[in-house]
Amino acid sequence: MLRKNNHGSILITLFILLFAFNGWAQDKYYNREKGFSIKLPNEWEKKENFMGAVIGALRPQVTSTEQFRESVNVMVDELPKAMTLEDYNQFNLSDMRKYMNEFKINESGQITINTNNANWFVYSFRGDRLRLKALCYILVKNRRGYAITFAATPETFSKYRRIFEEIAESFKFE
Repeated sequence: MLRKNNHGSILITLFILLFAFNGWAQDKYYNREKGFSIKLPNEWEKKENFMGAVIGALRPQVTSTEQFRESVNVMVDELPKAMTLEDYNQFNLSDMRKYMNEFKINESGQITINTNNANWFVYSFRGDRLRLKALCYILVKNRRGYAITFAATPETFSKYRRIFEEIAESFKFE
């Protein structure tokens, strides 16, 4: 009687189950001062207070010649007055149109993240050397506006979109 080696199928099944129940290994980032937490991939490089973001994370570098690494960042604005979600969304879009080359909205919608209303949009723009595609979630609580932004190249955006969405879904006001 021949016995088949099924170690490979067992490993594949375990891998699928791991991703089905956990998605990816996560680190929870808390910022009590700014009033939020978010789960970020644990292998991604994290930087606090970098280029205006409260927290940013970059996908690990695969090769030394990579021109861009997928990223996430959370920006928090202290608002001069109470703003509605729609007002803060329009404020962000206005700034993006002003300061980003070839800015274009590709998709948009509304979602609930941990009982909080949010707007989201996918947009594309041209950076210094590359075209990029991004997904942004906008939330407002009290007199703070939150923008969670994910960026990728147009070629890798769909590969990372589900991870981006899972990160956004982990966002909580603390």
